[in-house]
Amino acid sequence: MAANLMDKFLRLIGFEEVAVEEDITLEPEIEQVEKRKRGKVISLPNQTRMRVVVVEPSTFEDAKRVVDYLKGRQPVVLNLEETEGELAQRIIDFVSGATFATDGGIQKVGQGIFLFTPNNVDITAEEGERTLDDSRFPWVK
Repeated sequence: MAANLMDKFLRLIGFEEVAVEEDITLEPEIEQVEKRKRGKVISLPNQTRMRVVVVEPSTFEDAKRVVDYLKGRQPVVLNLEETEGELAQRIIDFVSGATFATDGGIQKVGQGIFLFTPNNVDITAEEGERTLDDSRFPWVK
């Protein structure tokens, strides 16, 4: 009776001895395959909507805004068609450097139009015939 009382007291405070039972199987290879099938992890795509920001810079300060959007994990379409040549080159250099530093991506969309993405966005482009006149931005190939 004293042993029974002691067992009840130990169980109450959490010091219960637990007997470990092991299952012995004759075919361990089959059991391992079944465990792998059940343990498969599948990632589901993110269902949140992503907003793409379009920026048409007129000053160098706008380049800093573009980098802030990228740091906030938002893709940016940069339209440099109406920006003067030297300023456009400075903006492209600045934003490209920031994109590279954050492991983002860059894709030329059209003449003077670029897509900058943060590292959580992948760019997939089909390479077809492109007949763009790049005479306005000769440094961008």
